[in-house]
Amino acid sequence: MTTRVSQRVVTSGAGQGDLLTAIRDDLRAARPRAVGIASAYVTVSGVEAIIPVLRRAKVAVCRLVAGIDDHITHPEALRRGIAFGWEVRMARSPQGRFHPKLIVGGARFDADDAMLDPVFLYLGSGNLTGPGLQVNTESAVVARDDGLIAGAPEAFATFWRLAEPATPDAIKQYSALFAERSRQRRPEVLEALGVSESRRVAEASSAKLRAQPRPRITTVSQLFATTAWTGLESFTGEYAFQVEFPRAAGEVVARLARAGRQKTVDVQCEDTNVRKMTFRFYRDNGMFRLNVPNNVPGVDWARLNHDGVAVVSRGPEGGASLRLQILRPGPKVDDLLARSYALSSWGRTSTRVYGWF
Repeated sequence: MTTRVSQRVVTSGAGQGDLLTAIRDDLRAARPRAVGIASAYVTVSGVEAIIPVLRRAKVAVCRLVAGIDDHITHPEALRRGIAFGWEVRMARSPQGRFHPKLIVGGARFDADDAMLDPVFLYLGSGNLTGPGLQVNTESAVVARDDGLIAGAPEAFATFWRLAEPATPDAIKQYSALFAERSRQRRPEVLEALGVSESRRVAEASSAKLRAQPRPRITTVSQLFATTAWTGLESFTGEYAFQVEFPRAAGEVVARLARAGRQKTVDVQCEDTNVRKMTFRFYRDNGMFRLNVPNNVPGVDWARLNHDGVAVVSRGPEGGASLRLQILRPGPKVDDLLARSYALSSWGRTSTRVYGWF
């Protein structure tokens, strides 16, 4: 019997189309019932891009192995896959890094987790991310029908057995590590790694963010944030500088301060002095309010100019609950905006932009 095989090298970027189109076309032609995906990095945009491709190809079963060694895979991407009915596992390599980019399609998975009757193969450089599949300059081998590269089904089975199930607790633990690593990376590094999806951090000015819709999904949950910030274009209070935090950012502050609806908290200011401040939630406007004494560095300038940013972060170990800085426009504010923009951890009201990370 003659073996049929369609096998080609495809490229993306540089005017050469994209990998997602090649995957879509060959999957629809091959019509596998089951697909296994192993990818070093997985993002929300990658999952959202591949879901309609699998749906059109009438794929019934999908298994995803996502690498988490470098803390680039988005926790929300794992949740999205699970919500769509995928079986999802998280992989760390016992040595080096977990770094494959492999898709295998066939009839079904056997008892040893290998793909039976394989009819589709993607083996390339592009990860399961929006940029990897549609923007970056990448290359891959895409093959379908009989006679696929020997060992491909077994390779996926090896990755699957190496990985651990993405349970809610496992994703929660990984989310905390992901948030911590993201805080340590420069915004331009988040962009280069694809964590920022297709967002260009250079676009993160206050004016541009106020003109954009708020992100649907944040990369860093408020549960794992250690810093919250809000613009000072508007405020209230004459005897105290009453800084209003919109609810999402205010809940970060409340958690860091371990505060209920109203509490006096110790706050270390930029002059190293610790001051007691009232932190309270107001139901009428859904805002949290921090009453900042007038002698805190930066208050006079912010009052006069209706500008700048208030930044609240976790206090020093064994010291005050919170730290507070009032920043004038400049490189530090630019970094705040770019970081939250890269991580989709920002929002806006009619008067200000705010965020957390």
